[in-house]
Amino acid sequence: MRLLQVSHRLLVALFMHCEFWFFAVVYASGSSISVRQTDIPTGWYPYSCFIDNTSAGRLLTTNSGLPSNTMTKVVCIEYCAANNWTYAGVEDGGDCYCDELFHENGWQGTDSSECNMPCNGDPTQTCGGPNRIDVYWNGDFYTPSSPATLSRSYWSYGGCFEDSPSQRTLSAQEAAYGGVTPATCADACAFNGYTVMGTEYGGECWCGNSTGAAAQVPDTECAMTCSADRDYLCGDANRLSVYHHNPPPPESYTNQCITELPTWLNSSHFSLLADPKEPSTSGSGWDGMSSFSSSGGSLIPESSYLNGVAPMISLDLTPGESVIFQTQSTLPAGYNGYTGYCASDDPYPPEQSMGNSPTDGPVLLGNGHADDWAMCLNSTAFPINRLDLVFQPKANHPNYNLEECIAVDLWLE
Repeated sequence: MRLLQVSHRLLVALFMHCEFWFFAVVYASGSSISVRQTDIPTGWYPYSCFIDNTSAGRLLTTNSGLPSNTMTKVVCIEYCAANNWTYAGVEDGGDCYCDELFHENGWQGTDSSECNMPCNGDPTQTCGGPNRIDVYWNGDFYTPSSPATLSRSYWSYGGCFEDSPSQRTLSAQEAAYGGVTPATCADACAFNGYTVMGTEYGGECWCGNSTGAAAQVPDTECAMTCSADRDYLCGDANRLSVYHHNPPPPESYTNQCITELPTWLNSSHFSLLADPKEPSTSGSGWDGMSSFSSSGGSLIPESSYLNGVAPMISLDLTPGESVIFQTQSTLPAGYNGYTGYCASDDPYPPEQSMGNSPTDGPVLLGNGHADDWAMCLNSTAFPINRLDLVFQPKANHPNYNLEECIAVDLWLE
């Protein structure tokens, strides 16, 4: 047990037991002593007591808005943890603040005895003091940032810009799958054909093709972390963290079968990776087709060999339709499946394929084309909006909307 602080009224000790940090708070009044032991959620640690609410502002800027009369340190930490914050702080007996970093310039620690005000929700616990905040930390050392470029993409950071509800810098607000981050917002804007995107107020995604006459301001004014991922910055109130789209490298599909596979690629055991031609910033593509083997130009899912199940083979590849497999024993005798699949050369120049080709290997060709694959949301299948691999998608299809299809390359790996 390590003694942290001793005063004439209060003893505070900290010890570790069963993966929890515990505070043993001992009140001394005359000859009587009462003990209250409270646990801190796993993964959180006491940081220090700080002077707060000075002329420099708040140390932690996000007010939880939780009821003051039920406040305890655990209530505050659990709220901040649920909202992906790195720091939690209790103050004045009933206030709870969260943040990803300290905001006061020249912030100043003080003696822990100044953070000894009883919590409104449990007077046997302490919750900071007047203009004194008791801070807890989840151990994350990462400093939030606006990345210069977005991984596996052609988006680059362009700076912090002013915005206004009455005159938007970027006109279209888009929903970002999985919550707003620089990566998911870039995906949403690229999918809708925009070349400029910006994140704002921690959780808004805006798209356009120009920032127009909007003024660029110092990056320090885009200091709000993204609600979906506190490791990244998402603008601020009326401030946009702006990114510009750069043209992708040129593609050059031979649409010819190669006669010799790379030595590392086994034709009897390989996977297919469907990767967007406009590379996704937030993921590595779709590995929905998993493992296959090839026989005479047909595809055979390896899963069909498991548990004695009769093997399945690929059926004819039809423009506008999904890739389909069927149990071979149910097909006409002598039909060995569609045999028009083969490997074709990497369509991207070697010096430009970094971030485009996940394997730097060949792509799958079907019906003489390696450049006509797409992922489409199937609105009629179960589960709803299942991603299907479609060859040469077409308009007015009963199972998908052409506008919701994403062009992909099918990499063999």
